[in-house]
Amino acid sequence: MERILTKRRADSSKYPSGRQVRDLTNEFHESTSRVSSRTWWICGFLFLATVLNYLDRQVLSLTADKIIGEFGLTKEGFGKIIAAFRYSYGIVQIFGGFLVDTHGPRITYPAAGGLWSLAGLLTGLSSSVAMLSSFRA
Repeated sequence: MERILTKRRADSSKYPSGRQVRDLTNEFHESTSRVSSRTWWICGFLFLATVLNYLDRQVLSLTADKIIGEFGLTKEGFGKIIAAFRYSYGIVQIFGGFLVDTHGPRITYPAAGGLWSLAGLLTGLSSSVAMLSSFRA
C-alpha cells in the first residue's frame, strides 16, 4: 500500500477521512520489520503458482514415452505438440503483459491461473492427438 505523506496540519493529526497518521518528520524511514500476514500469504501463493507453472511446463517432457505410446505418435509428432505449446506460451506472455498493464494483477493473475488449470485438466482428459495439441497450445 502506497502512503502519501502530506504536511501535518497544526490542528489535527488526522486525514480528512478521519484516519490517524504518524508524524514522520523526525524519522528517516519507516520500520520494515513488520510485514502483514496478508502480504506473506500473497507471496506464498505467488511462489506456489510459480512452482506449479514450472512443473506443469515440464510434465509433457517427463511423460513423453507414455504419451508417445498411448497416442501412437512418432518423436517428430510429439515434438510438434511440444513446439505448439512453446510457441503459444511465448505469444500469450506478450499479450499477458498488456492485460496486466490494463486490468491489473488482481484480475489478471487469478484469471490466468484459472485458465491454466482448466487447460491442464482438459489435457488430462484428451483422447486424441488433436485434442492434446489444442489443449496444450
